[in-house]
Amino acid sequence: MFLRTSSLYLALIVAACGSKPDDTVAVVPLADRIDCALDGVANFAKACVLEKAGGIRFVLHHPGGGFRRIDVAPDGTISAADGSAVAGGEVLPDGRFELTMGSDRYRLPPRK
Repeated sequence: MFLRTSSLYLALIVAACGSKPDDTVAVVPLADRIDCALDGVANFAKACVLEKAGGIRFVLHHPGGGFRRIDVAPDGTISAADGSAVAGGEVLPDGRFELTMGSDRYRLPPRK
């Protein structure tokens, strides 16, 4: 399934990406991590890494080695690239984009 979003969401996700992180989240500096709440927990922690994997694909790396892959279509449609969950989300009052996939939530930085 797909979630239709505006091009603003696409811009937020693209802007949130930096260079490719190291192979494990453990060696990525805290400043390069994003807030995430995994497995349905209520509180966010700066524990995940957002990686641009080429073209329209992004990978959200979890601290335990897991990950989620997402695709963003040119029209702003967000979908789970691995078929595991439907992606959804909203822009937060502080400008960050909160992406939800199954029981996992990620807060992507605002566009600069």
